[in-house]
Amino acid sequence: VPYFSQRNLPPEISGSCCSPTSVSMVLDYYEKNIDSEKFARLAYDSRGQIYGNWPHNMAAAYLCGMGKTWVESHSSFDEIYNEVRWGKPVIISIAYGLNELPHSPIREAPEGHLICVIGFNGPDTVICNDPAGHNVEDGVINYPRHELEKIWITHGGIAYHLWPN
Repeated sequence: VPYFSQRNLPPEISGSCCSPTSVSMVLDYYEKNIDSEKFARLAYDSRGQIYGNWPHNMAAAYLCGMGKTWVESHSSFDEIYNEVRWGKPVIISIAYGLNELPHSPIREAPEGHLICVIGFNGPDTVICNDPAGHNVEDGVINYPRHELEKIWITHGGIAYHLWPN
């Protein structure tokens, strides 16, 4: 799964585009090439004035050629493990306070943040593309599973699923 940084978007929207940037990574992985900024504009919720509206992002991904897109609540990483292992990245919605997720490129995300789960390294490590990073070096992160899972499940265990045709 390619890595994209939301920080590369125009400054007026970059801080609010973790969701469309994460979806753009998955779209590119499935060869549905669309520029991250263009996708963000497509997914924008003008009524709520946000880029992170879950249904809007899934509808926009479907319009970009994905065969099936949906949002689902989970109770553990066990529920998405096989999907990711089979080569289908999953985007998760997390929220955390100051320094609760020490490996993250941002110190806190109390309002929520979306990242792309791209793999597992054994039973204790989750490999993620975090769009808040500046580049691949600080954006592709090996999170301790227990830390990330606690934050994800506490925030509702929400995940975006995008499958090709």
